[in-house]
Amino acid sequence: MARFKRIIQTITKIGKSISYKGLEKLKQAFVNKWNEKEPREHYYQLGKLAVIAVMIVLVYTSFFAMEKGADNSSVLTEMPPQIPDMLRIVETGELRNLDSALVNDQSAQNVLNNIMEGLMRLDKDSKPSYGMAEKVEVSPDYKTYTFTLRKDAKWSDGRPVIAEDFTFAWTRAVDTKNSKNGYLFKNIKGYKEGKIEQGVVASGDKLTVTLVKPDQNFLSLTTNSAMFPQRKDLYEKYRDVFGSDIKTLVSNGPFQLESFTLHKLVAVKNSNYWDHQSVKSNGFIMFGSKDDRDSDNKYVSNEVDFMQMRNKMAEATIKSDVVTVPRATIYYLYVNPNLNGDTKDYYAYAVEKLTDQSSFVKSSSIMPDLIYKRNDLLKKSENGNVTSPIKSDEVTCIDQSEVKRVCEMFKEKVCPSCTMNEVPAKEIREQMKGQGVGLVVNLWKSYYHDPLTFLDIFTTNATENTTGYSNPKYDQLVTQAHEEIDPVKQAKFISEAEDILTYRDKAVIPLYQRAISRLQKPYVQGVVYHPYGPEYSLKWMQVGKPSK
Repeated sequence: MARFKRIIQTITKIGKSISYKGLEKLKQAFVNKWNEKEPREHYYQLGKLAVIAVMIVLVYTSFFAMEKGADNSSVLTEMPPQIPDMLRIVETGELRNLDSALVNDQSAQNVLNNIMEGLMRLDKDSKPSYGMAEKVEVSPDYKTYTFTLRKDAKWSDGRPVIAEDFTFAWTRAVDTKNSKNGYLFKNIKGYKEGKIEQGVVASGDKLTVTLVKPDQNFLSLTTNSAMFPQRKDLYEKYRDVFGSDIKTLVSNGPFQLESFTLHKLVAVKNSNYWDHQSVKSNGFIMFGSKDDRDSDNKYVSNEVDFMQMRNKMAEATIKSDVVTVPRATIYYLYVNPNLNGDTKDYYAYAVEKLTDQSSFVKSSSIMPDLIYKRNDLLKKSENGNVTSPIKSDEVTCIDQSEVKRVCEMFKEKVCPSCTMNEVPAKEIREQMKGQGVGLVVNLWKSYYHDPLTFLDIFTTNATENTTGYSNPKYDQLVTQAHEEIDPVKQAKFISEAEDILTYRDKAVIPLYQRAISRLQKPYVQGVVYHPYGPEYSLKWMQVGKPSK
């Protein structure tokens, strides 16, 4: 794709800032794969090598980690007198809970990334840099990581951050019944047996983590909010309201909470943060809102400085304020493995044809061809006396707003005659088995720097495998990719596995890679955007005064 060629060219210029074993070989291996395609709207087209495409996003994160306004941060205007150097943010939905071990919604992760800190923190290039840890020793086989905590690591109430704060939080994330983050710890020794303490050992100022499989990207995983430390004393004292009441929420990051309600939180600079000298702003005020129009009006009237763009009108009105960042998120069409092969071919053909000819934009010129192809394939199916209870003309959408939008576009341009059916995510596996659901639009996002997360979910025994798909050869290739520490050889295993998944078996059809667009006022400087995990970091931001 053209955009990946541009990334390669850009990386060549800034290659000195990237340390990645075998970079040149890996770069050349990827260059040979790309086809010319351009981004459309706020999604990126994906065809063959969708996972490799996202791998480029993850490997070369310094290209995507955007710091808008960083070049003119020295010419900030006078701070607004009513809110001195405080960023006003709108996030989607309500701010119900900030229990880092349990929550995984994006808004909560964005907050936690700015009031908390893990062993490592995403830096301005979206690479893991030292956070609560001041150094780390990694074994040659990438199975053992020994972190040494910094001596000046403190909570906002002045108490030291200790290694046991991490073992406590990680154990809760794995053991708690309602936790959605347990899978992030599955490569830690003892996870399967329910004894994660075997693989996470605290001793003085050191935390030693032992993995089952090699993982060169584990440092990236420790930047995830699920791996942030927690205070056992506060949890035991306020167990019933932990994470939802401000008295339970001490901070160890750049900012600390001053107030916290369902629709609004205020965070101010944390003077006990080890790197507080790098924090130039006084903090941020965050509003939770589901009303797009009200949010737009507040942004236009300078009552809000920073928000996610959720409609085209906002983009057209304030185009110069739009920042669009690719995310490590792929939308898929999940295909029932028992669906007739010719019907699978039709949908794969339709998606490929549309993405080859401008995707989810006007495509009437190719619709007759698609209709002919579909009728031909279905006729072949009938002539072959193939009978199946699976509904190939019903598209099931996971009951999430961002998935619904893609589902509607798919219906409009690929299968106008299809009916749409919304199903809660937890019910989709049984529906695909018991009720003959054939097609499901869903997404998967990587919460850390590892392209294999997009392949793991389709292995035979993966709990996230909602399709029931199983192929021993595919499983073997994914395992080999995990165990291989040479990046060029690993890329080969990934490419072969994806070819089986998306082309030979057509278990899934990649639709789009997501991108997030945000509105950011020109007087806001130094916000850093990330392609995975939290969407942004405010540690280095500065807020000036709106121009009149």
